Amino acid sequence: MVCEHCGQENLPSAAACAGCGQPLPRRPLSIAAAISPVLGVLGLAGGITAVPGLVLAVVALTRIEKSRGQLRGVRLAIAGAVLSGLTLIIGPALVFPAMLRATEQSKATVCHQHLQQLARAFQAYAREHDGRLPAARSWSKDLSPYVRSPQVLQCPAVRARCAYALNQEVAGRKLADLPSKTVLAFECDLGWNGAGDPARVITRARHLDNQNYLVTVAGKVENRSGPTSFG
Repeated sequence: MVCEHCGQENLPSAAACAGCGQPLPRRPLSIAAAISPVLGVLGLAGGITAVPGLVLAVVALTRIEKSRGQLRGVRLAIAGAVLSGLTLIIGPALVFPAMLRATEQSKATVCHQHLQQLARAFQAYAREHDGRLPAARSWSKDLSPYVRSPQVLQCPAVRARCAYALNQEVAGRKLADLPSKTVLAFECDLGWNGAGDPARVITRARHLDNQNYLVTVAGKVENRSGPTSFG
């Protein structure tokens, strides 16, 4: 910093002139340097402000260097650059798992809804077929006219024309004769018109927290480990 009284060049950190001893004016703080660490800290919460925080830090360091000691805030600018940089590096690693879990949760929700719609479709089919459920060999085909779209027979967690199986113990039986907790359909890899018994329930989890769903005569969707009866 140059002394206004004697023209002596002083160190940027000097409080008084080395030549005449006069107090030197306090250097102004770079606004960009002051803001950059704040944006870096805020970026830890959402990541959105990390980019402008890093940009401001670079701008501040450039301006401070060109000011030849007239501006201060180097440490703040460096802190802002470090915080913003760390956020941009670490942020995606923190956000991605949460996004992945949200995606998987949405798939589980859709599967849950599809099974509820299947239960209503079974009921509608039974009303038009002497109260009886469809045959095991053709249940997917027979139930198709009673669902809103073919997607109801699918689970978004897997690629299959039909992601569910009919409980073979209820096929062709009268719906009104079945206990409310009896399973109608459950998640299974048997495909179109698949039907089976508890041994056919998939062992690998399709959804978060080891969830696989089934739907009962009462239309209740449960985890396959719930207290239900297959026949």
